[in-house]
Amino acid sequence: MNINTITEKKKNENKLIRFLRNLKAMIRSANAVCMISVDEMLLSKFLVNNLIFISDITMKITSFKETLQSIGDYDGTIKLLK
Repeated sequence: MNINTITEKKKNENKLIRFLRNLKAMIRSANAVCMISVDEMLLSKFLVNNLIFISDITMKITSFKETLQSIGDYDGTIKLLK
């Protein structure tokens, strides 16, 4: 990667964070609920940490189907992070 693509990536991440902060303010003023689902593996660690910090509630959903592991009738887990 060259420096320009790294700089552009950081700018895009900062724009996304700014957008989500503005969305959070708008949702709170409208007394509404917004749910956003993202694949953590596709995002940078910096962006994931900022998304967790911005959010009011963060959950991590994992599937047993990906690991071929089975626990009774359960298909996965839900972990409350924040």
